[in-house]
Amino acid sequence: MPRLTVYAFAILVIEILVLAIWIAHFYILKDHSSPMVGFDFGVFWSAARVAMEHGAAAVFSPQWMLPVEAALGLDTYAAWPTLPHFCLRSSHLANCPLALR
Repeated sequence: MPRLTVYAFAILVIEILVLAIWIAHFYILKDHSSPMVGFDFGVFWSAARVAMEHGAAAVFSPQWMLPVEAALGLDTYAAWPTLPHFCLRSSHLANCPLALR
């Protein structure tokens, strides 16, 4: 087996192990100081849902974003991190049902 294949496989195993540890810390041990797997998608979906229901400017308002993010299980407010034009690219996510629980 070529050395490059062995290195690539070792890195893949390490990444899978780290991901499994993150999932266990957040979902099994309920340690919310560790990063949540899928956190970025949750914020993007929340912003798309708020933009669809209340307009694009509402994604920058904690008044509208906080209840949607709390319904997903996010325990802290995560502001919409990107420029308004990106909301158009991710607005199709609002049509997808999202059930994390």
